[in-house]
Amino acid sequence: MRTGVRPLAVAAAVLLPVIALADVSPSCQNAVARGGAKFAKTALKIAQRCAIATNGAAACEPHAGGTAGSARVQAGIAHAAARLAA
Repeated sequence: MRTGVRPLAVAAAVLLPVIALADVSPSCQNAVARGGAKFAKTALKIAQRCAIATNGAAACEPHAGGTAGSARVQAGIAHAAARLAA
C-alpha cells in the first residue's frame, strides 16, 4: 500500500500548482464536462444501435483514435464530434 501512496503524492505535488494556476471558471469547466459526457453518451448509443441491428457485430465498436468498421457508426460519431466542436 505504501508504494501506491508515493507516486500519488508526487503526481499531486506536480499537478496541483498547474491546476491552481489554470484560470478557468467552474461554469466553463462544467460546460466542457457536460459536452464531453454528451459526446460519449451519443457515441455509445450509436454503437449500441448498430450492435442491435447486426446482432452484436464487432464492426460496430468504436475505437479510441481509430475508425469503426461500420461506415454508419463512423459517420454518426463524426457528426457528434462536429457538434461537440461547434
